[in-house]
Order: sequence, then structure tokens, then C-alpha cells
Amino acid sequence: MSEAVETVRSYLELFGDRSFDEAREFLVDSGFRYNSPIGDFEDADRFIENISRIGPIMQGLVIRKLFTSGNEAIAIVDISIAMQGFVTRTAVILFQIQESRIKSMEVIFDASEYYKMFERP
Repeated sequence: MSEAVETVRSYLELFGDRSFDEAREFLVDSGFRYNSPIGDFEDADRFIENISRIGPIMQGLVIRKLFTSGNEAIAIVDISIAMQGFVTRTAVILFQIQESRIKSMEVIFDASEYYKMFERP
């Protein structure tokens, strides 16, 4: 198994178990970058602090597919959440790995239901 696969799989398993502090160990300390339809972060600690707030609504994460090429990995995951009932959303995550740690994540998913929660009448 490649270094990128081991790093990403370990991170995603901890994330899915809502072990956010342990998942933090797989993120670089300097030069981190996260981008998604609902947030951008350039600090791994702030990212973990923010993302850990989803813990109460996240019910689980299943890795559907994991592809790697060199220091890059792409994961297709299903995330089950308790939002307007229980739903599963699929996301694609592009990872950049540096020295067995995640340097960047670009997450692609349909955030329309998330945005609806904050719409004003």
C-alpha cells in the first residue's frame, strides 16, 4: 500500500469515527490548505476546530473508492448526516500528501441543502 493511501485512509477513518484530534495528526503543521463549497482554511488547527462541530450531525463516513498517483490521492466518500432526516451525501476529495501528512484537501460536493439552512425568508 502506498504512503498516500495509508495516510488518506487513516485520516478518513478517524474523521468518520469523529476522532478529530487524532485526525489532526495527519495534517501538516505549516502550509496547510482546505477548500470546499462551505469553507476555506489555511490553518490545520482552525480547520479541525471548525470541522469538529459537525460531529453531532455526522453519522458516519464510507470510503467508496481511493485512487493515488505519486503524492496525490482522490477519495470518493459517502457521508451520512442527520440533516432534515438522515441523508447520505457523496463527496470527492483531492489530497496532496507531503512527508506522510496531508498538505491540502479540495472537497467537491453538492452544498445546496447546507445553504438552504441559512436562507432568509
